[in-house]
Amino acid sequence: MRRARCTPPAGLTLIEVLILVVIAAILVSMAISRLTGGGERASVTAMTEALRRVAERQEEFRRAHGRYARSVGELGLAAPGGMTITLGGTELDRGVGFHAVASDSAHPSIRCVLAVGGDTTVAGIGVRSGEVACR
Repeated sequence: MRRARCTPPAGLTLIEVLILVVIAAILVSMAISRLTGGGERASVTAMTEALRRVAERQEEFRRAHGRYARSVGELGLAAPGGMTITLGGTELDRGVGFHAVASDSAHPSIRCVLAVGGDTTVAGIGVRSGEVACR
């Protein structure tokens, strides 16, 4: 007498496939969040460096002209691609202080601010004189 063999069916069950899909989705979402976070950090670093260059050029400009420049173009600088830098302050003409705001079109929710001549709040960001603050 021959016995019938019970062999399990080949392949995966629906539940196993769903578990694999969920695990893959979690891994993909983690990878995407790391990649986009890196882009934001790079943008903040680029804006911070650009504002530091502006501060250096502003001091050179003030020594030569007795006042701060009103625009980045007046300093002979160009903002890096996708970045906008605006200069402002009530004491530009007297050479007492200024502030600069940088934003990047790739990450419009992030702004960096530099203030010289006193602590202030610009674009909703509190910043100490001579430092760069981002939010």
